[in-house]
Amino acid sequence: MSGPDLSDLLARHGAALAACLPGGPPRDGQIGGSVLARRRGRVVLRLRGAEGTAVLKVFGAEDDGYAREARMLGLLDGTVLAPALLGRVDAARTLVLEDVPGTRLDDAGSPGLARAEAGALGRWLAALAAALPGDPDPDDWATHLARLPAQGAALADVAAASGAAPPSALRLCRNDGHLGNTLRRPDGRLVGIDFEAAAIRPEGWDLLLAARSLHRRYPAAPEGPVADLVASWCAARGDGAEAAQALHRLALGFARITAGL
Repeated sequence: MSGPDLSDLLARHGAALAACLPGGPPRDGQIGGSVLARRRGRVVLRLRGAEGTAVLKVFGAEDDGYAREARMLGLLDGTVLAPALLGRVDAARTLVLEDVPGTRLDDAGSPGLARAEAGALGRWLAALAAALPGDPDPDDWATHLARLPAQGAALADVAAASGAAPPSALRLCRNDGHLGNTLRRPDGRLVGIDFEAAAIRPEGWDLLLAARSLHRRYPAAPEGPVADLVASWCAARGDGAEAAQALHRLALGFARITAGL
């Protein structure tokens, strides 16, 4: 979004947006902003209020990511798993979010740090799944993965050979495994920052996507980070060692087959 576009947004919806900022509008009355990202017709901005800054996500007119992200943030309100939703301005298709300080998980540089971050991510994903609604899932992993348009047959074979238990539910999932979309706050807690791709998927789908992202980042030695990811997920859910080993086989096989997709 260029400067004039930001000016137009503030001219049309400045009062409504200002009411959502920390402490309301700046005391000088001037709402200053900066562009953080532009992608796929979406713009992410940082605006300052009287008592701090907030992040604005502006979605295009045809972008259904607005409704998806708003729903997810509403469901996760109060969980600290996602930024607090400070407000929304439907006329501007804009969400006003807590400005989360922290380090992106894809900034982890060493294999040791990657393993520590992978374990934390597994626990965060388990907490995310527990916080979101779901319904019984009639299918096993082989059936689900066979439906994927690329490498479906190979993935179904991996799933069947892994011995992984069927998903316990069809659940609203984040549906985005990009490591940069999860931050570690200064106090160590993780928080997810992008939910516009959210969709109903078999429970554990987010775990598989995270395993693929770890494989892409550490292709020479993905086994350790993926093992820590799965072990932490299973420990948080109370799954036993045998279930964890089977899920690890599935996650690592999925990551290897789909890493290039």
